[in-house]
Amino acid sequence: MPLHSRLPNTPPRGVRLEDENVIYNYKDERIVWVVGNDIVKMNKYDAQNGEVGNTEFIEKNFPSIPVPLILDEWQSPDREWHYVMMTRVRGASLSRAWPSLTADQKARLAVDVAGHMRTLARFTSSYMRGVQGKPLINNCFVPGRSRRHLTGIFRTDDDVFDGLFLPEFRRVGLSQKRIDLLRLCMPPCEGQYALYHGDLYTGNLMVDGRSGRLAGIIDWESFGYWPRWFHYARLSWEVNRLDGEWKQVLAAVVKPDIPHATHGEVWWNAVTVLLDENPKSRRARDWLDLLHDYLQGYPLVVPLERYQSYASKDYR
Repeated sequence: MPLHSRLPNTPPRGVRLEDENVIYNYKDERIVWVVGNDIVKMNKYDAQNGEVGNTEFIEKNFPSIPVPLILDEWQSPDREWHYVMMTRVRGASLSRAWPSLTADQKARLAVDVAGHMRTLARFTSSYMRGVQGKPLINNCFVPGRSRRHLTGIFRTDDDVFDGLFLPEFRRVGLSQKRIDLLRLCMPPCEGQYALYHGDLYTGNLMVDGRSGRLAGIIDWESFGYWPRWFHYARLSWEVNRLDGEWKQVLAAVVKPDIPHATHGEVWWNAVTVLLDENPKSRRARDWLDLLHDYLQGYPLVVPLERYQSYASKDYR
């Protein structure tokens, strides 16, 4: 039975959004209202959106991780919009708080978030998937991909490469030699799928205004079982300068916990250059240069087996 057939098409009694204060509005497609001590989020209706189920999954199974409590949900009569009412996490978003935090507070916050990442990552799956029966949102995993969800069975490295990356490489016209090299160099996925929030940017973290400690983690729509290297690589995708600063601090803390961290970061950033034409790091450009030299017949500066040692050079 589709989700929309089970949702009411009117808000709870006493909720009149036209009378409430809007605290966030993105192109009239994503709006957040404050309703008393709670908030209401509006998004385009998507039967595959797992934010509600994911948040409830965390609240039930990981009580140490601070998340909002889901109170209600409904849809517009035309089924175009989906509304979720939840408790409001007290504090300020890290986007606002970051400039005023001390270095010690920033470091402490990274340790707190890394601890929750570590807790989630203990739970693994034999294939890449969402929870509660929902597919994963692409979440930039395949840069430039037009499809919003990752639908299919992705268990082996070949499943991931052939099912997700290969069609995009062919779409942009990569040569077979370069495709073969990208496959050879892809960080391992099979046996590496672990729970991960998926988008730990500053807007999804709430902090206490006085102590600077973590008050809540919100927006769990990208939550699911992702390859471990992607837990680290995703931190290289920054929304703005402050978000980049935060993610550098967090990345330094979590890196020792994540297998193939540097390997995954550089490979994924190189793929981003190829598919999205939006290089994110000097490392990615250097790796592309290495790929180019190899394709031109020049010997590799270092063997591919020692790639992680090569890629770990600090260019930042």
